[in-house]
Amino acid sequence: TPLPESEDLSEAEPLRAEAALASGAVPAPPQPSHLSGKTPHLTSTLRHLGVALQAGAELEETLQAVCDLAAQIMDASSAIIRLVDPQHRLVARAVTGDATVQALRSLTFALDDSPLSAVLQTRKALTVPAFNPEDSAFPDELRAVGIRNFLSVPILSSNEDHVLGTLTVHNKRNGPHFDREDEAVLSAFAAHASVAVEKAVLREEQRLVEEEVRILHDVTSAMTSLHLSVVLQLTIEHVKRLVDVQRCGIFLYNPARGTLTASEACGSDTWRGIDFIGKRIALPRADPLYNRLSDGVPVDLPDFNIPSPAQDALLSALSGDFHVAIPMLNQQHLVGIIALTPQADAAALGERECRILASIGRQIAPVVENARLYEEAERRVMELSALQRISQVLAASVETREMLDTVLTEVVTLMNADCGSIMLYHPDKGTLKVEAAYGLPSKAFRREVPLGAGVAGWVALRREPLHMSNVNGDSRFTQLLPRPEIRSAIVAPLLSKRQLLGVLSISHNHPDWAYTNRDLSLIRTMAASIAVAIENARHYDSEREIAQIARVALLPSISPSIPGVEIGQKHMPALEVGGDYYTVFELEPGKIGILVSDVSGRSVYAAMHAAVGKHFIRALSHRSHDPAEVLRHANTLIYQETPEEIFISAFYGILDIPTGRLSYANAGHVSPFLLRAEGVMEELPPTGMLLGLWDTMNYENSVTILGRNETLFCYTDGVTEAKRERDRELFGEERLKAILNRQWGKSAQGIVDAVFRRTLAFCGRRNDDDLALLAIRRTYP
Repeated sequence: TPLPESEDLSEAEPLRAEAALASGAVPAPPQPSHLSGKTPHLTSTLRHLGVALQAGAELEETLQAVCDLAAQIMDASSAIIRLVDPQHRLVARAVTGDATVQALRSLTFALDDSPLSAVLQTRKALTVPAFNPEDSAFPDELRAVGIRNFLSVPILSSNEDHVLGTLTVHNKRNGPHFDREDEAVLSAFAAHASVAVEKAVLREEQRLVEEEVRILHDVTSAMTSLHLSVVLQLTIEHVKRLVDVQRCGIFLYNPARGTLTASEACGSDTWRGIDFIGKRIALPRADPLYNRLSDGVPVDLPDFNIPSPAQDALLSALSGDFHVAIPMLNQQHLVGIIALTPQADAAALGERECRILASIGRQIAPVVENARLYEEAERRVMELSALQRISQVLAASVETREMLDTVLTEVVTLMNADCGSIMLYHPDKGTLKVEAAYGLPSKAFRREVPLGAGVAGWVALRREPLHMSNVNGDSRFTQLLPRPEIRSAIVAPLLSKRQLLGVLSISHNHPDWAYTNRDLSLIRTMAASIAVAIENARHYDSEREIAQIARVALLPSISPSIPGVEIGQKHMPALEVGGDYYTVFELEPGKIGILVSDVSGRSVYAAMHAAVGKHFIRALSHRSHDPAEVLRHANTLIYQETPEEIFISAFYGILDIPTGRLSYANAGHVSPFLLRAEGVMEELPPTGMLLGLWDTMNYENSVTILGRNETLFCYTDGVTEAKRERDRELFGEERLKAILNRQWGKSAQGIVDAVFRRTLAFCGRRNDDDLALLAIRRTYP
């Protein structure tokens, strides 16, 4: 710390100073022969300097102490220490003197163009006894603070291989100017003080390196999120902690398009509105700015050495006079830039800040790329999931209004829209009418729009989609329904083979983003699916008539009363009609046929082929009482009379009621179960392949005995393949067996009802496949 001028330096703490010199912690000063009477005073002062500085003071404290002692030794009015910074400039770091002289802190010299260049080059003292008013080498700032003359000496490193800086004193109090003896004294003092200065500089550099490592570690630790918006926000927060900025924004680079897109910002409102976020700036690889950014160092904008169209566009988007662009590089390719505007009164970014910001840019780049990939994958999964849900709705729904309402809700949710509508075209009137709406007033349903009127009529007339990133001022939009709050919209025609069916439209009110061309592509995909669904729904009425006919043809036909057996049954198609079928019929007195079958597919198509298979087997069963032979002939007929994609599984058995003899053949059907009276459960496995796969197929008969009060339980795979809604887990055969194991002694219908209730409870009463259950309990005699 500086000592007061009144203190006797030769008497202050002599023991500590001598101990410091004796210990070697502070080297003894050189003793030129011409120091005359100043030597004792200098020696005592250096002792105090050693005591003051050997404790490891911070750099600023060390420099200020040296500066204060130099002024005292030289009886100078002021003193200043300048150090060489990484940008090769002499920067004032400590000043001793009144408030006027403190203004010299802001005066910075280039190494090769300053009044002190001779000190740096010769590494010797420089005395300027008086300023030459005409010498332009001396800045006006020196005269402005009252400096008439000065003496400056170099501060060298311990091995004297480079210059750390300069120590300069101004205006002797008791003499006209500094002389040669003053040069020797100040040089000796500087040589001694340089040890402490160098140590303090090294400690400062180590502290800064540790701080940089900590900052970069904090950045790395914080970047654990895979969400792009979170990563960009955290990046801006860390930049603001390091640099005092007015505004900070992040532009992401698209190498395929050669564009920068504004993606995140903080600060001025103009950097957060829709006019900034989403703004695109062309940055081709041939642009000089791209080459500068690819070097990986921050770029001051504007850089007048690089005439660049991209730089001009970027400055226009940033709306300011001075900015810094920090590149984000990953493996030498540009990921984006961090653009910041320092505070108006802040100094230019130093070398340290630029170095740390460049490191942050390099560390953030791979994190941003991973987040972009994750966001892309997440968005794709979300889109595919939504498209799957929409497809399920389109496949399952047959009533037009219900289908349109459900699909529109899914579309609005997927696209983050505030409102949407589906309008259907009525060719007899030549108008569009709203059939489904989301977020629109009820009066929208009363509107009928002629072709060409409003945005919907414009799209319908031209049969092409319309993407409006900003609808304000678009007369086509306001003609349909005035909605000034809407900012962005997409409208697409619903076409089937170029025939107009209607129009799908969505819009949102958010001021900070707009729909993209990718969103437009997604809407076009969904519009094509909706158009197909509308076409299917329009054929629904005719299909319902066919379905009614098929239902009558496929209703299980079981004799109301068959002596010696008890029958339980349950049939539930997934849609109006299905391909699962069963029947029990008399072949002759005391002998019955049992048929359970399942056709690939669902709805009317499967039902019609199920009816074909049913009648083939029924007809053949009266020609032969051999189950295997019946299935063999049925297989040939089904192969010849049905399309290639149709195949049927079937269990056909013949039960002789008086004897209990059950002969059967199983064509790839799920295995029925025998519930024995003694509590044993047996499976009846398949004895051949599915019907309809090949034109010739042999099947084998199996024979078992169904005892009194024993039950044959048959079912279709809609039971075991029923899915639970929350996790899509299958009901499975093991659950079925567990239920059947608890049904001993129950009636045939009681067994069927128990299995049916548990299956529906498991799948949430939404069966994706047809269900058919049949139980035959022999009660004879």
